[in-house]
Amino acid sequence: MGASLDYEFKVERDDQPVNGFVDEQMLVSFEQTLNKDGQGMAVKNFMFKEVQIIGEGLNLTSGFLEETDIQLKVKKKTGLPPMQKRTSDALKIVAMKKDSASPQSVYLKPKDLEGYIENLSGNYIKAGTIIKHLEALKDKNKVVYDPDWGYQHEDFKDMPPNFPQKKDD
Repeated sequence: MGASLDYEFKVERDDQPVNGFVDEQMLVSFEQTLNKDGQGMAVKNFMFKEVQIIGEGLNLTSGFLEETDIQLKVKKKTGLPPMQKRTSDALKIVAMKKDSASPQSVYLKPKDLEGYIENLSGNYIKAGTIIKHLEALKDKNKVVYDPDWGYQHEDFKDMPPNFPQKKDD
């Protein structure tokens, strides 16, 4: 429903060491990612501050976010999205099942992977969906594609073909 939003914000949090503090501190980054009307705001960074609540017999604390110049060190996501990872794994496993001695010579079509890839709900996906994940993997250079043969896992692309050896007479 993104088209109906007037504003959208991304909030990220990480605990990291900050100069002058013994323990890691909670840092929060607040970024406006959509502004339908008007001018957007700059990214704001905050650090959590804990305060003692004053009162007779009270041993309580509370906290607030205080704006800071310290930048949040956002961890970059590594790896593939879950369905692309499952598709890549299936491509490798099925090639090894078909020819364990020479998986580098196996190319597979989406139909060959049916029954090997479950979606996040646990149901097997069909060739029409598999091809979308294979194409995304191809765009990321994670698979080799040959229009006549099909798809090959990236781990096998630099391996020489394993042709049967001729016996000397």
